[in-house]
Amino acid sequence: IVREDVLAVAEKGIEAWRKFSQPVIQQKVTRFIRTLSAKPEQALVVCRVDVQEEITRENTKEQYYINWGTTRVSVRVPASIHYAIDLSDPKNIQFKIDSPDNVLIARFPRPHVQAVEIRTEGMKTTRMEVGWARFKSYSGKFLEKSIEKSSYRFIRENAEKPEQIEEAKRLRSEEHTSE
Repeated sequence: IVREDVLAVAEKGIEAWRKFSQPVIQQKVTRFIRTLSAKPEQALVVCRVDVQEEITRENTKEQYYINWGTTRVSVRVPASIHYAIDLSDPKNIQFKIDSPDNVLIARFPRPHVQAVEIRTEGMKTTRMEVGWARFKSYSGKFLEKSIEKSSYRFIRENAEKPEQIEEAKRLRSEEHTSE
């Protein structure tokens, strides 16, 4: 028997084994997925991104046909955004076996924003420009409080944008490749 013939027979045997075992593996994976207990709002956190958002508001006051000036306030808001994958419905997870390499591939739904943590102790006013006839203690502080109250909604809306989710995925993959 020639060495090349032995190698060819071995390759055909391995290929036949892979084809034979693929349905068995798929059945086992499918059975395993069905055993997952689906609970409402069950999610797996896949990424946490720390951000520093700069939020700016301005307010112009006009009264009796007089412009009393424009007040501008900017606040830097540190936050952590948690991205998660919905696991409440196992049908959302798709499995496939790559035949040549015999690799199990899992496809999960797109991550979503599960939580936003605002770190209020790190909030910092970076700019406060008060209009010529306005008071810092009133109009400046009013805008500052307005930013603090709306920062959660602002950061969450930004985090839910598709380009932000893609950026989080990119950062996460860079973390794994550098380890």
